[in-house]
Order: sequence, then structure tokens, then C-alpha cells
Amino acid sequence: MQTSETTPGTPTEVPISKPSRTLLIDGDITLYQIACKVEVATDWGEGMWTLHSDLKQGIPAFDTQIEKYIEDLEADSVKICLTGRANFRKDLFPEYKLNRAAKRKPLILQALREYVQGKYDCLCENALEADDIMGLYSQQCTNTDERIIVSIDKDMRTIPCKLSVDGEEIINISSQEANYNFALQCLTGDSTDNFSGCPGVGPAKARQILEAADNFYWPAIVKAYEKVDLTEDDAIQQARMAYILRLPKDYNFETKEVRKWTPYKIA
Repeated sequence: MQTSETTPGTPTEVPISKPSRTLLIDGDITLYQIACKVEVATDWGEGMWTLHSDLKQGIPAFDTQIEKYIEDLEADSVKICLTGRANFRKDLFPEYKLNRAAKRKPLILQALREYVQGKYDCLCENALEADDIMGLYSQQCTNTDERIIVSIDKDMRTIPCKLSVDGEEIINISSQEANYNFALQCLTGDSTDNFSGCPGVGPAKARQILEAADNFYWPAIVKAYEKVDLTEDDAIQQARMAYILRLPKDYNFETKEVRKWTPYKIA
């Protein structure tokens, strides 16, 4: 029988264990993309058109996409992050995402979501958006648990995290970069989410304001709002629309309470 021997005084090599990698997948966007992909428009002639969708095509398409994420990003597990039925931002600003209210949703979107909730490990809080779920859980990384956000949403760049936009490459968003992107959005707003930011301030002007702020952004943001006869309260309201929850104190999972964003040194 063979035995291994170690020379006295020789350090024993300890194998380095690889952290478990969990993907925090933007379920809202993935579901929407798949549900749109399987819709088929049919021309019956004489101006007659119909639109149909087959859930039996949507289900394997979704599963295949998740399997691809797991394989390409070498993940051990996934969590599908979904938006809840309520939205705390609408209580703070009723116009938030109001521009989407009349937009038609893909035919099988709800049915596909129900399938996903029954099969996968899903994370959903009634008052939160999927963005907030990804933001909160992404900060819970440890030496043994690595978490990667998978989303094309630019809002994810306002969170210090590991992010995959294309499902293949992983990029690191530093705290400095995340805070800059958040400050930028406080000024420019987001037409997709229907909040305007500071009137007359586009991306180029916003960058000029922040570059002159010497890494202390909030006073510069307030000054920009005051120049157009608005107040710090107006700036705070827009910031609360732009801020993605990330800190443990931002949301209490037991009481379901959301902490409203308040000004601090954004640097």
C-alpha cells in the first residue's frame, strides 16, 4: 500500500477553494425578452393579421438562456430576481414609470413568469423592483460566496458590484464608479423610468458639473437644481428615483420597510 510522505519542515500545500458563484439574474428583462422572442405575427391576407405565442416554446427558450448563463459564467447556482406587484417609488413619485402603463406586454409574459416562479429559486419583495433585489443581494458576497449581477440595465452600473451585461464577460463596478453614475443620473434623470432629473441638464452638461465638483457631488447637484429655480427637495426626489437599494439599512426584510434615500457624500 502506498503512503504519502512529507519531508519534515516542508510546508504542506493547502488547496485554495474556489468561491461558490451565484448569478443574480434580472428576471424582468429575461422574461420580457423571451416572451417577445416567441411571438409570431401572421398575415391572413386582405389586411387580416393576428399575433400568437406558444408557452411551450417560451419555457424551453427561457431554460436554455439560464443554462447558457450558468455555463458561460461558470456559475454554481442562480437566483431569478423579480419585481413585486407594488412599487415604493410610485408612492414617492406617482409619475414614476407612468409612461409604461399603456404599453402592451408580451402575450405569455405572466404565464411564463408563473412557470419560472414554480421552477427556479426566485427573489421577490412586494414593494421592490428587481433592480433593488439585485442591488441588495449583490452586497452580501463573502470569501466563499461570489455574486454576479446579470443584466443589461444601465442602472446596475450605479451599484458597486460584479456585473455581466452580455452573460459572458464579468466587469467590476467600483464604489467610485457606481457613485459617479448615480450622481450622473440624479442630474440627467431617466426617460425610460419617466423621471426628468434637472431641467436642461443632459449627459454632457452633467459630466461637466460632476468633473468640476472635486468628487463631492451632492452640493454640485443641488446647485444645478437651484440654478433653474428648484430646491434641494426637488433634487432629493429625483435622487430617490435613481437610487437602487444596496445597503442593509435600505430595506428591512422583516418589516418590509424601505429607507428613503437621504443626502450624503457621494464621492
